Amino acid sequence: MPIIKNPDDLYLLRVGQGGVLGSISNITEDGFGSAAFHAFPSPLQIDGLLGDYGSNFFGYAVNTETYITMSKELGCLSFGGNIKKEGDWIHVKITIGAN
Repeated sequence: MPIIKNPDDLYLLRVGQGGVLGSISNITEDGFGSAAFHAFPSPLQIDGLLGDYGSNFFGYAVNTETYITMSKELGCLSFGGNIKKEGDWIHVKITIGAN
């Protein structure tokens, strides 16, 4: 279990989750795992030639977790799962790293 050093800073959790999920954003609809997305305005496309995706996927696989937290403004939140509250119970269906 990771050590949470700033449990009240929701921004850090959002940025961290975005960083982990950003590594899988280069997978195309047909399953090609590109190593890069060219964000410069002229190409603005996934690199369809370079398939060295191993380091991206390793980072995703090793850092994938589901977090449940309570926000004063937004209530109960789940990062990496679908959350549903029923009475005093909180149910989370894990979605990150799974189908």
